[in-house]
Amino acid sequence: MCRKCDNLRREIAASRELSTGLTAPGSVLLMKDDLKALEERMNRMVAELHPAAKQA
Repeated sequence: MCRKCDNLRREIAASRELSTGLTAPGSVLLMKDDLKALEERMNRMVAELHPAAKQA
């Protein structure tokens, strides 16, 4: 994958790591929404930048 994808993967991993310490329900929901948005962004980026990876 390209550097953009690698950077976004690192951002997702960091967000997941931060979310493990959350206990407030509001914070958990916000982090869950943030992670979902990052993962959707990653899917769009892979589809756009690496169309062959989508077929595999």
